Formats: sequence, C-alpha cells, structure tokens
Amino acid sequence: MTAEAGAGLPVVSVIVCARNERENLPVLYERLRRVMDEARIEWEWIVVDDHSRDGTFDWVARETETDTRIRAVRFSRHFGSHVARTCGLQYSRGACAITLAADLQDPPELIPQFLARWREGVQVVSSVRSKRPGEKTSTVWFSRLYQAILRRILPAEADTPVLTGFCLLDRRVVDAYCRLSESHSNSLALIRWMGFRTGFVEYVQERRLHGSSNWTLGMKVNLVLDTVTGFGYLPVRIISVTGLGVIVLGLVAGGCAFVNACTAASNRPLAALLAVILALAGMQMLMLGLLGEYLWRTLADARRRPQFLIEATAGLADPYSNPSIR
Repeated sequence: MTAEAGAGLPVVSVIVCARNERENLPVLYERLRRVMDEARIEWEWIVVDDHSRDGTFDWVARETETDTRIRAVRFSRHFGSHVARTCGLQYSRGACAITLAADLQDPPELIPQFLARWREGVQVVSSVRSKRPGEKTSTVWFSRLYQAILRRILPAEADTPVLTGFCLLDRRVVDAYCRLSESHSNSLALIRWMGFRTGFVEYVQERRLHGSSNWTLGMKVNLVLDTVTGFGYLPVRIISVTGLGVIVLGLVAGGCAFVNACTAASNRPLAALLAVILALAGMQMLMLGLLGEYLWRTLADARRRPQFLIEATAGLADPYSNPSIR
C-alpha cells in the first residue's frame, strides 16, 4: 500500500490548469470540496492560471483568504497546459497528485476510485474515456491519430490505453518527473515513458459547462511535433529511407537516359523534367524542415531557459519554494 502523507501535509494535491475558466472554477471547487469532505481526505487545490484574461486568478486569490487548502500561481504569459501541469506538480506537497481539467469534463467524483487503485499499489492511475459526448468529429479523429502515434513511438503503449490529463501520480512519480528538464515535451507521454506501474479507470467524459476550448489546432500540431521529436527517431529514419529511394530512382533514370541517348530516342518533354526537379526540391525542403524541428528543440534545451515565469501567487507562504525558480 502506498504511504500516506506525513503530519501537516495533504494526502492529495489536486492540480487544475486554467485558462479563462472564471465561470467553471466555482462549480468545480464546490464539487471537489463535497467529494473530498465526504471521503474525509486531507487535500490541497493548486490552480495554475495560464495567463487568463477573464479574472480567473482574481477569483482564486479571493478564495485563498477563506480556504487555506487553495494555492494559486499565475503565469506571466501563456505557456500552455503541459507546462502548467509541470508547474502544479512542482508545487504539490501531497502523497499523490491528481491533475484534471478546469472545464468540468473530468468528473471529480471519480477521485475516490483513483485513490482506491493507488492504495492497491498502482503508481500512475489514468482515466479512459469510453464516450465523449459533445466533442467535434474532427477532435475525436485527431485524438485517435495522436494515440496511434504514441503507440508507435512508445513501446509501453502497445497494449494499453494512452494516458490522459485526468490522472493520479504517486509521490515517487512526481519527484522523478520534476527532476526532468525538457523544455519542449509532452508531459503525459513523458510520464508514460518513465514506466511506473500504471492502472486505468474508465469513465464517460462530461460536456463542457461554460465557455469554449482553448485547445487550438496549432497547439495540437505542436503537441504532435513535440511528441514525435521528443520520443522517436521515425522522421529521421524516413528521411534516410527516402534518400536511399531517391538515389535508386536517380540511377534508374540515369540508365534510361543513357539508353535513350544510345538509341537516338526522342527527348522526354521538358514539363516532365520540371516536375521531377520540383518534386525533389520539395522533398529536400521537407527533410530540412524535419531536421530543423529536432535542431530547434535541441537548441531550446541547451539554452536552459525556465519552462515558465510566474507573475503572481496566492496562498503560498513562500512563492519561491518551487525549485525551478530558485
């Protein structure tokens, strides 16, 4: 059985990454408080405000004055949900940490089931969405494509579901994760890559209560690029195979040209030659672009810039207790 938190420390750190969630947070807070109080669990609530513009941080800051279990951090600019998850984990103090969405699509009533699996010795407990009512077809298809990519590049994903943002992490997992310093990475894939004992809880995702999703197509594309370049060498292998194929085609084309010249056959049309040149040029640019993605991420890690900068905090006695900003 996993050890509970020590005296004065919460058993569970509930981490919520919020961006423009002013209307959803009060409802989420009431549901969290009801679930935790009924289960008699010592807990803390860490809200990481990803530079919202609707007063999200102001509301949380006011709540910290009446409930000491609430702690809040506001980023100096928009850094993204995966960076916000990392920040919340670094500030967490519980024997385990649970991350969930602020839009109420992840039901907090599922937390007791997570804790039950954790007490059985499971170090990473993730949710599995059996249904996703209200989601766009494009979103569902993109999610399936993303999961297929993860299963391709992460051996541990071969026969198990992909981790979701609604998950529980044991203290040992949190501490190991916080020692990593990659600046461009998929936090959930990184946790899966670490290889701790993993279990799953199935649920039906709820509809978003207020507002619209901040998860844009550009963010999804960046996530896929970060995942592929951070955990796999498949693009580089494709470049090598493609280069070998082009060499073979070039040799074949050269042989055909030599035969045509010897037999005085008519030259091929100029348009065909131009099409081949353009195709090869486009292929080279694509290859350079893929290599550039790897080089850029390598440069970003070499610079060792902080993953995030904090504009304000609330409910923290020592806002610089986070090891990443000392």
